Amino acid sequence: MANFFGTYTNKVDEKGRVSVPARFRNAIAGSNYQGVMLSPDTKLGAIDGCDFERIDRLVDAIDDPATPASEKQRARTLMTRIQEQPIDKAGRIVLPKELAELAGIGDSAVFAGIGPTFQIWSPKAFKKHSGASDGAGSIADLPVAPRTNGATP
Repeated sequence: MANFFGTYTNKVDEKGRVSVPARFRNAIAGSNYQGVMLSPDTKLGAIDGCDFERIDRLVDAIDDPATPASEKQRARTLMTRIQEQPIDKAGRIVLPKELAELAGIGDSAVFAGIGPTFQIWSPKAFKKHSGASDGAGSIADLPVAPRTNGATP
């Protein structure tokens, strides 16, 4: 599964195409599907994105008898909102009009990597959302799970 990090602002052309940051494209380079999966984040007013492998894991969770029924229903609802966007030879995707409108994206878009997923914002909304007093602290303060190298803890 891909990991996305960093923040990049790219221009959106008149056809709604935007270049996916090279680091994000590299993260999904080994995937079976060379594109991204997008869905609306109606709470934040942004677009959520991920690679196809994450969607496969979501399907696995829906099929898993251990997944609570409420989570299965939530996952099914989210699945209906996902839109596939292939990455063209120039490294661009088309931002679906309804998603771009939801996020208020005009002539530029901010890609923000947040680990296994990323978000696409309008620059103004992203600036407001990620203000200097966001409480993130430093990377040294973050909890990091130890790697097990395939061994069970």
